[in-house]
Amino acid sequence: SGDTSVTAAQPDVPQPSAERTALPAGGPSGAVAVLTFEVSGVAAGTVVDAKLVLPGAGDASPGGTLAVLQNTWVDADLASYTPVMDAGPAAVTDVGTIVAGESTVVDVTGVVTSDGFVTFLVLGTPDQMAVLASSESGSPATLVITIEEATLPD
Repeated sequence: SGDTSVTAAQPDVPQPSAERTALPAGGPSGAVAVLTFEVSGVAAGTVVDAKLVLPGAGDASPGGTLAVLQNTWVDADLASYTPVMDAGPAAVTDVGTIVAGESTVVDVTGVVTSDGFVTFLVLGTPDQMAVLASSESGSPATLVITIEEATLPD
């Protein structure tokens, strides 16, 4: 996956790679954690379960809303708030609480349906910043997909 964080406070500035060991979401700067995955080997109509696993890295905080950009690859080195939000993310569900050293699991069944790119946005809440671990920290978010096994007739 590719991951970064962008902020409304600096809408046209990418997160420097040296700061990507933690991905803020919410708080006064309006941070948004951006998580991009490439799904492959999944035929349309075969996904029976999909979970987004979010590793926490900061104090216990509400994760706010999870949104999605379908069929969209976000380059972590170039991403900034304005183009990410202008791409029209669709709200999916509430994230729940993000806690350091624990994983928050979010059901994204119905969002991930076949091969392609999918980018999830953790929007957080304005009053408290949640922090996710990143791929640079060694504990990236993961997308766990369960598919139907194809059975051949006897």
